[in-house]
Amino acid sequence: MARMTLAEYELRMISYRLKRLNKSREIHEQAWANNQIKTTKKIGKKEVPYFKKFKDFFDMEKQEKEILGKGEEVSKFINP
Repeated sequence: MARMTLAEYELRMISYRLKRLNKSREIHEQAWANNQIKTTKKIGKKEVPYFKKFKDFFDMEKQEKEILGKGEEVSKFINP
């Protein structure tokens, strides 16, 4: 049985979390489409959509930066 290094393990874990993030985005996109049709708020006498942009509902870039360490060195083992 082949053993993986700590750096390989960390890369696999990052990959796994990014894969789950993509799946989460798909789920949120579906929820967005379902809710966008129905959800409104009243501003004065006018009914407007509650979320103006999808990013207000689900910010993938923000979550991706958190997983990847916000552009900083991801791991001392990956970038020695």
